[in-house]
Amino acid sequence: MDRQITKQVAVLVARILRVPPAPANSSNGSLLLGSAGGFDSTKTLELIVAVEQEFGIVINDDEISPDNLGSTENLVRFIVLKQGV
Repeated sequence: MDRQITKQVAVLVARILRVPPAPANSSNGSLLLGSAGGFDSTKTLELIVAVEQEFGIVINDDEISPDNLGSTENLVRFIVLKQGV
């Protein structure tokens, strides 16, 4: 897993949730979507826009799913895939 992307995702998530960033090693599996993750539909939209801007990718409607956005680990993997790294 790309450590720099993981760190950037942790910062984005913290900024949107208005909490201090979690250490990269503890946030890899953190849930994002659903009540456990703290992301409602508005915060999910904020996350999508922030990820698109930060990483220069486009997230299509059909890509908005727990498989891609359900945890920080899934999101990092998805970003790497979209960037073709």
